[in-house]
Amino acid sequence: MTQQTVEPAAFERARLPEVARRMSETGSRFLDSLNPDQRARASFSADHWERLLWHYAPFALRGLPIKAMDDEQRQLAYEMISTGMSASGTDKTRAIMDHEAILNDLESTAGTLAFDRDPGLYYLRVFGDPAGGDPWSWSVNGHHVYLGFTVVDGGLISSTPNFLGANPAEVLSGPQKGLRILGECEDIARELLNGLDRGQRSQAIVSEMAPLDIMTTNGPQIVDGPGSILPPEGLPAGKMNKGQQELLLKLVNQYVGRLSDDLAKQMMDKLMAGGIDRLLFAWAGGSERGQGHYFRLHRLEGGSFIMEHDNVQNDANHVHSVLRDADADYGTDILRHHYEQHHLGS
Repeated sequence: MTQQTVEPAAFERARLPEVARRMSETGSRFLDSLNPDQRARASFSADHWERLLWHYAPFALRGLPIKAMDDEQRQLAYEMISTGMSASGTDKTRAIMDHEAILNDLESTAGTLAFDRDPGLYYLRVFGDPAGGDPWSWSVNGHHVYLGFTVVDGGLISSTPNFLGANPAEVLSGPQKGLRILGECEDIARELLNGLDRGQRSQAIVSEMAPLDIMTTNGPQIVDGPGSILPPEGLPAGKMNKGQQELLLKLVNQYVGRLSDDLAKQMMDKLMAGGIDRLLFAWAGGSERGQGHYFRLHRLEGGSFIMEHDNVQNDANHVHSVLRDADADYGTDILRHHYEQHHLGS
């Protein structure tokens, strides 16, 4: 895994105390609203191994599901989501949760229902004490949603991994016909690909066949370099013209913009500080709408940034997308800084 050396002053500049305060206050209010049984289901120790465990398949998970909350608690859970996600990111998250009802109808009609498709099966987990001074984290996880945030020293915040998916990617029938929750991301990426010249396109397209899923899956650690799950393939942004680079940044903003404004700005500032020239745009599969395809943007040195999008399953109508940072996922960098500053040698 790439590990960048970060000067202590950079951590101080990265502090977002107001965001951390909102998360801590909302997390505390949420926990205080729970009865003892609910609180036991929602609460974990700060260093619990399940902090690194998540999945985007429709599996039963530990934590407190939304369906086990009353109306007030459910509203606090949604408020918790909005402390880390933008208005559009929150809307997408809730739309994906509601999408389970559509999928339930589709699979019931087709006779293929194999899982409990329930908009209430999204689990909130709190690791540590939001009201204390020690590092803590929280997550929301369920089918096609994983939001994970780590808060350290009252202002340092990790906001990845961040996963959203949709099945169907486009609703083909019924009252919601035409709904494409994550469709704009796909449209921008296809516009970027189709705007490349022949030489650029030959470098951007790394395979005629798209993988069945995002390559990083739900792994807690990302390994980079030749022969790894994320080989250094694709077209560097430095080989794009100004218009193409603007479209590339528009695509980046589709993903980073899912985060709350302050967190999104922080991630974009980090990306731009390292320069975008070595940011690689890679595409696999068909280039026409309706064809199975995969694309990613990543830069694993000079400030880690990873964005993946896959639409292959269910006749290319099933999207998985993720935003990650190999250096900062699960608060790896800020927790290391915390322990170096406060615990080593003590």
